[in-house]
Amino acid sequence: MNLISHIPVAEETDVGDFEDMEKRNRRPLAYCMAYVAARFVPGCRSMRASLVPEILSIIKAQFDNSIADSEEQWTLLQAFAVLSTWAPWDYGELDGNTGEYDGNLSRDALRASMEMLARRWSLHRSGEEVARMQNRKHDSSQIRKSLAFRKYCYWLWLFGSAHFHSLLTRTPPTVDEDATIRRASQLLQQFADDEIIRQILGKVELSLIWSQTKLNDRELGEWWCSMSHETHAASMLSVLKCLDEALHFWHRKWARSDRHPSGQFAMDVVRNSSIDLSYRFARLCISVHVNKLFHTSSSKESVAASAGKVITQSVGRALSMCHLFLELSPLNKSSVRFVPESTFSMIAFACEWVIRAKDISVGVECMRSNDLTTVSGVAELMVDLSIDNKHSARLYGESILAKLQLVAAFNPHTRAAQSWSSQTHPHPHPQQQQQQQQQQQQKPPWEAPSLSHVNSRTLFGVVKAMDEVWPVRVSDSGRRPISRPTFGFSCGIWRRQ
Repeated sequence: MNLISHIPVAEETDVGDFEDMEKRNRRPLAYCMAYVAARFVPGCRSMRASLVPEILSIIKAQFDNSIADSEEQWTLLQAFAVLSTWAPWDYGELDGNTGEYDGNLSRDALRASMEMLARRWSLHRSGEEVARMQNRKHDSSQIRKSLAFRKYCYWLWLFGSAHFHSLLTRTPPTVDEDATIRRASQLLQQFADDEIIRQILGKVELSLIWSQTKLNDRELGEWWCSMSHETHAASMLSVLKCLDEALHFWHRKWARSDRHPSGQFAMDVVRNSSIDLSYRFARLCISVHVNKLFHTSSSKESVAASAGKVITQSVGRALSMCHLFLELSPLNKSSVRFVPESTFSMIAFACEWVIRAKDISVGVECMRSNDLTTVSGVAELMVDLSIDNKHSARLYGESILAKLQLVAAFNPHTRAAQSWSSQTHPHPHPQQQQQQQQQQQQKPPWEAPSLSHVNSRTLFGVVKAMDEVWPVRVSDSGRRPISRPTFGFSCGIWRRQ
């Protein structure tokens, strides 16, 4: 597996030998690809460090308003896409001269720069140009090779990635939908067999599902806001059901037909796994958002039981993401180290949600006895997959393991209250026990057993405390002192194999 598979705005034709890319006036992209790839190949630490001044010079080019050549603009946009996809979350690169981190190379800073350039160079109008070419009956191959087409795909990719960034950080989306985004599937339908286009369109349609919810109830579509509202519980559950149905339809449409019969992560870690992970992450976010809505609802007292079911459902969906990660084949596990760092953020979010539920849900049976073992396995796998001490996989994995140790050391009463052993409910009636087993077998795999009787004050305290998990961040206390990372570089790491 290699890096270019994970970034649909760069193609095979964009990649070549370093000197060849420089000759084709693609110097910024060549340096950024070298800078990112260097991190994955051991033994070239000094090479990556030597590239930092060049990378910072490329970043400063965003302030150069004299760049008018379309190809030069396109190359710079691709360079920023490469840097932001594998950038760390909230800190930048270590400067060898000062010993300090340069915030210009953080994910948020790079993303803001990328979106600024996209607007400055009117990528939001590229869809209109594609539509005009289609109306003029241009040949599809000619359209596919045009710069307008590639810019349109970039704008769509930017929209989809902005939506997922918004879900992870619980902040408003930074790229709003417009007609060219809503009509993307129609405009690009003839190119849907192209795997790159499929990746982009799938994420766009998934993001638009949330927008449709916002049309029905604005508060239900604003997952970043916690204002008190008047939405009734029945309305919230109805929206949850509609969103789930829309997600099921999306998954059936975009999941590839060459899935492994076992239903594991995927035969192709990039294609199917990306669809499956996006699907399960979206379902988890929906449940988490509905949890928030129950907490902020003015009719709390009347919806306690329903809110409890949503909590248990969200835990089940978080565990579904964990199992997706653990069920990878050994070969695919090795490939995961190349994925964008936001992937580990999504997995960490699921793990954090389960830990929070285990830690505070006293009296609420939303966990199985081995669920924390599952979370621990995911955290250990992330640590094993890390490529250096700054890699998100290591930071999140070590943070999760530390929190699991705290749960084990300081919350023995919580574990007992949530145990699934027979000691939790001594002397059950045989007939009642049989009915419970039958009901559990009938439940979908993502749904945990229903909760015990608890009062509404306890329940909504649980929801409020669980909300502290979102947005997911690596806590400062969980970080180790970070030394300069291991660097390396290989042009071949960017090519598909």
